[in-house]
Order: sequence, then structure tokens, then C-alpha cells
Amino acid sequence: MKLPILTVVLNILPSYLTYRFLQQRKHNPKRLPPPPGPRQKYLIGNLRDLPSPGREWRAIVFLRVLGSPILCINSLQAASDLLDRKGVVFSDRPKLPLLKDLTGWRWNLVVMSYHEGFTAHRKVVQQHLQPSIVAEKYRSVMLAPARVLLSSLRSHDGGAIDAPLLKRMAGAIIMKVTYGHQISDGPDEFLDLAEEVRTRAVKTPAGAAIVGTFPIRE
Repeated sequence: MKLPILTVVLNILPSYLTYRFLQQRKHNPKRLPPPPGPRQKYLIGNLRDLPSPGREWRAIVFLRVLGSPILCINSLQAASDLLDRKGVVFSDRPKLPLLKDLTGWRWNLVVMSYHEGFTAHRKVVQQHLQPSIVAEKYRSVMLAPARVLLSSLRSHDGGAIDAPLLKRMAGAIIMKVTYGHQISDGPDEFLDLAEEVRTRAVKTPAGAAIVGTFPIRE
């Protein structure tokens, strides 16, 4: 037996409204007003205001797009005050549910949230990648790919350097330092995989995927 659409909507609507109410209470228990922003439209919110809110509003603009709150920072001073000087309170990484949850990248330091051990992981990385020790510690690792690049440039026609040559040198160094993997002379499976992952990650920035916009994703 098929239920009428109105019946389905009436059954779902109370649950959704309750969810929205609890989410607002969770993220804003004191019910403080948001910063000023353009007037929201029904259902879509400020979807049409995304391209250029900074031209009409001040340093900090509050938007809501399809139910998701967005705080736009339009000045260097505001960004420095909020994200640098008071970074412990206000700074964090985007949620990125597509990269972190659906593809299992939560462990990746690049997208790791500050509340998931980011500071501890960053400290370990900084201990091994400080500029003062990199040149000495990884000298031999960097020299080998650099020599391969120079050898390739000897037969170059003198025009613009091909990007794949530079990417291969950088990739060889990163693979050796991070995973201890020595890339092969020809096509390398792991180097190609890393490039594919990088390309896909660039195509899915914060807010680009619809799964990162609808609140129901959680």
C-alpha cells in the first residue's frame, strides 16, 4: 500500500525540525546572534550570495546555504585576529565528509581536525622536517632525484621544462622520505597513484561536494 506524499512529509517534518533545533542548541547554547549578512531566501538560504558577499558587507559575513552555516572572512586583519591570535578557540579544519569519512582520509594530517590529535602529529612532523636539519639529514635522498632531473635536462631542447620532470623529482623525494620507497626508472605504480589522489583531492575542495552541504549527511 502506497502512502500519500503528504502523510510521509507530515511524519518526517517533526523529526527534521527536532533535529535542527537540537543542532542549533548544540552549536550555539547561549543563542547568540550571528554576524551580519545578506538576507536569507527560503530553502536555498544565501546560495545566490556566495560569489561576492565581501563587496556588500564588512570584514566578517555570515551566510547559510542549504542549511549549513558559513562564516566568510573578507579581510586580512580579521583572519589574523580570529585564526592566528585566537587560533586555539576559532581555528579548525573543514569537515570534508567526502574526503575524511567516505574515502577514509581521516588519518591524513592535511585534513585532520585540530580535535583529532592534529597538534601532536604536527609536532612529530616538524621534528623531522625542520629547515635546519632537512639539508643534512636528507641530503643523499634529495641528491639522487636531482641528478636524474639534471640528466634529463641535458637532452632538453632548451624550451620550457616539462612539468612531469619536476613532479617526478619532487615525488621521488617525498616517497623516499615518507615511505622509504625508491621509485623505479620507468613508470612507478605508487607515484602514479599519488598523482591520481592529488588530482582528485584538488577537484573536491571544501564545500564542492553536495554531501558536505546538506546537514542530513551527519
